[in-house]
Amino acid sequence: MKKTLAAAAVILTLGTATVSRAEVTMIATPDCGTWLSSSNTPVSALKSWLAGYLSGLNAAVGDAKHDPLEKLSSANQVFAWMDNYCRANPLKMVSDGGAQLYLELKNGKR
Repeated sequence: MKKTLAAAAVILTLGTATVSRAEVTMIATPDCGTWLSSSNTPVSALKSWLAGYLSGLNAAVGDAKHDPLEKLSSANQVFAWMDNYCRANPLKMVSDGGAQLYLELKNGKR
């Protein structure tokens, strides 16, 4: 049931022009403070979490004709973007930043 609610929340969130975090339970969602304290690690669990989160968003709501993640040439671009996001929004969750990045890519802002 929670998976269904989470998927519905992601779809609804991505269908709007603004990014707002849905009130659903997300498992092991890191916050920006944790992200920033581990961002110098070459391959961290948080980086893997973010890559999986973006891939999951893309699988759930993506379109084969318009794949927002194709605009990226490496995962390091995602990690650098998240570093900047978390510096500017230290009290936010990494999932909030991931959703915002996905929307920016989807809407052609990146």
